[in-house]
Amino acid sequence: MIGALVGASATYLLSRGSRHPASPMIKVAARGAKLARNARRDVRRNVRQAGRGLNELTHFDDIRDYVSETQARLNNLVSDELRDLRKAVARQRKRAGL
Repeated sequence: MIGALVGASATYLLSRGSRHPASPMIKVAARGAKLARNARRDVRRNVRQAGRGLNELTHFDDIRDYVSETQARLNNLVSDELRDLRKAVARQRKRAGL
């Protein structure tokens, strides 16, 4: 019984028409939703255009060269450290008689 009453009340309040007291609120909410949709569309368009401009300004070849040079330097550093560590381990083994 209570469920039927709640359902009927919700249907009355949410039905489209000018006879119930919530009609002005529903119209304002619909207008606000439309404005929000349009604003979202405009923001997406502006972000997309700004992204295209940023893509044109970025020099990917320079970035790629910098990253590969840094990678080569790190590889050299790690290989040098690994070689020194192996020599140190060999000295310690020799000193320990192993």
